[in-house]
Amino acid sequence: MAAMRWLLLLLSLVVCRSEAVFNRPYEIRLQNNEYTDVLVAIHRDVPEDMRVVDRLKQIITEASEDLYVATNSRAFLKEVKILIPKTWTKKPEYLPAGTETFERANVRVDVPNPLYGENPYVQQKGGCGEAGDFMHLTPKYVVDKQYGEDYWGPNGKTFVHEWGHLRWGLFDEYGTDDPASGQSYPHFYRTSQGGVRPTGCSAWVAGTNKHTVTGSPCRLDPGTGVYESECRFYPDEQTNRATGSYMFMHFLSQVTSFCHSDPAGDPLSFHNREAPNKHNSLCQGQSAWDVMTQHPDFTNGANPPQKVRSTAPGFVLFEAYIAPRLGQSAWDVMTQHPDFAHGANPPREVRTTAPGFVLLQESDFRIVLVLDASNSMRGEPLRRLNQVARRFIQGTVYFGSSVGLVTFARAESLEHPVISVDSQADRDSLAATVPTTTSGGTCIGCGLLKGVEVRA
Repeated sequence: MAAMRWLLLLLSLVVCRSEAVFNRPYEIRLQNNEYTDVLVAIHRDVPEDMRVVDRLKQIITEASEDLYVATNSRAFLKEVKILIPKTWTKKPEYLPAGTETFERANVRVDVPNPLYGENPYVQQKGGCGEAGDFMHLTPKYVVDKQYGEDYWGPNGKTFVHEWGHLRWGLFDEYGTDDPASGQSYPHFYRTSQGGVRPTGCSAWVAGTNKHTVTGSPCRLDPGTGVYESECRFYPDEQTNRATGSYMFMHFLSQVTSFCHSDPAGDPLSFHNREAPNKHNSLCQGQSAWDVMTQHPDFTNGANPPQKVRSTAPGFVLFEAYIAPRLGQSAWDVMTQHPDFAHGANPPREVRTTAPGFVLLQESDFRIVLVLDASNSMRGEPLRRLNQVARRFIQGTVYFGSSVGLVTFARAESLEHPVISVDSQADRDSLAATVPTTTSGGTCIGCGLLKGVEVRA
């Protein structure tokens, strides 16, 4: 019992901050091109297996390097927290968790979702450009490298694909039949020039169209003007030249970028706005890179590239046309531009994109909620307090936690003694004692003293 940690939560006029801390996803930060405060958590139902932790480190390290390339040297993973469940053996190298919980994790390792099986996926409820809720990886996918790469491609690149969903609100650029969401997007479409193409980005991806059952060449359906419903596109690794896109076929070795709409950029990852895929549908035909550069990570020049590349979009014309005419190199012309003249925006050396890892473990918390039920909370403040407290009890408090509840006005009142929350009924019992009415003056000290007394 001596090792058990206590937490008094005082909820009154600061309920908005409490809601942000306890009910929203962990806040990822990007500063100086470095992502920090990325929270990865392992569910309590996952059997103890240190291979999960070791492989997570490997996958995320690979992903950081791939992410750096895919964002044109603008972002990589600098620090990642891995939350170990309390059901696993305690080790001295594990730091105690604070507000880090599985329910707030950006990336979750959990048992398979019946709708998706072993597939890595991101829960996305928002629209174009809106961050996803969390990334879901299964223990089998994480531990079995060969299995994961055989089905979905290199682990690091798959992580970057899912990061596009999670961080920037991108969507898949391929045709799909998705029974989970009830949304389907055609695998082929007729172009404005009259031909038939596979749904994807970019249009340069090479491959063949085959019947999924017979393996024979696809036939056009006279009713639709496109290939029969059993037809699928199979990319050819050997002949493919396309460099985009991560939201289409990220597993191809040549694919290293997201589709863009810059006419002066790489034509092999130029956005195909005609393709009737989910991304084009929800993002009104914008490219993945267009959506990304409207995100706070990159908008208004935030987190510019850490090193200048002579093939950067916007400078191709200098090399092809201007430089030869003036007898100057492309770099000579570029360094006279205000972007770089007089030493502006010097490169910042990146020695490694390998992230650091912090191992945390869920703590044996005993929590006492101290809630303000005085007349100062009348109306909207009380409604918000009630909402936040109930969300915390029902969504953040995990089974095995010890929780009690105290209210205060002019004097304090014990509404619910500390109990071990071992079932949904326990959660419901606690939630039912959250105050719905106010009375009297405000004695914060009374509430805090009662909270200390209850936890003793």
